Amino acid sequence: MTERASNIENPKIDARHLSVTDQKDLRSRGMKMLKAGISQRKIAACLGICRSTVFKWSKLLKGKSFEEAVRGEKRGPTTAGKERQSALTGAQQASIRETIIDRTPAQLRFDFSLWTLSAIQELILRTYQVKISPTTLSKYLRRWGFTVQRPAKSAIEQDSERVSQWFNEIYPGIAAKAKRQNAEIYWADETSVQQDTNWVRGFSPMGQTPKVRLHGSHLHGAAVMISAVQNQGKVHFKIQERAVNARDYLSFLQDLVNDSNGRKIFVIADNARIHHARLVVDWVEQNKDRIELYFLPPYSPEHNSDE
Repeated sequence: MTERASNIENPKIDARHLSVTDQKDLRSRGMKMLKAGISQRKIAACLGICRSTVFKWSKLLKGKSFEEAVRGEKRGPTTAGKERQSALTGAQQASIRETIIDRTPAQLRFDFSLWTLSAIQELILRTYQVKISPTTLSKYLRRWGFTVQRPAKSAIEQDSERVSQWFNEIYPGIAAKAKRQNAEIYWADETSVQQDTNWVRGFSPMGQTPKVRLHGSHLHGAAVMISAVQNQGKVHFKIQERAVNARDYLSFLQDLVNDSNGRKIFVIADNARIHHARLVVDWVEQNKDRIELYFLPPYSPEHNSDE
């Protein structure tokens, strides 16, 4: 009864509830007593703490300097130690990261369209014969600055040199001509709704959207809206329930001209068949003082501002 009463009157301190400063002060007093040769049992009784806490202090003093032990610093592995514990070395990680950035799975003959966790696992296994868990790989990818993203789409048939030439040479000429004639530039397109939209996601460096290359005929579905956006952001649009045909497109251009307040307009669109239809071309020729049509390089819808 006497011992129990003594414990009630002198409850042990829970160091977890102390401030960092108070913890260091308590640790310093206890460690000085240890260095003075006082037994762990007596130190625990004197300071009102658990004996296991004093035992931990004793272990800290064996592996650290007195100052480090008092600060309570954790002794984790060195950089070299972490390197040895990693599934991949630093050089291997750099190589894998570079491969993911510079190459697509298809180029390396993988059965994946994007760099998913499974694809990267297979890449590592094939390259370094290292089997890595999804959890560890996810940590690597975050460390490398990769995020999982939905891809942008790019047509396989697209001619990148032709696209570059159009934007570096042809479009500046269109813009200069529009300025001379006080004309407005519009980018026109027909939007579509797809029931088979590609929802897959894959890893890529943050801010760099991955791309899935498809045949041009797969980039769009049935159109439900015609729209045009001006360089300054003004938008015109027309919604309908059926697919857009040449007459619908011509009607939209006529409305666009009527709403231009007398200013000439330049319309840039893709190479959809309805944009080149004879009735559209003939009408534009008859109204060339009010409207001119220009066309993007083939299979380049992602370069249309209205897209």
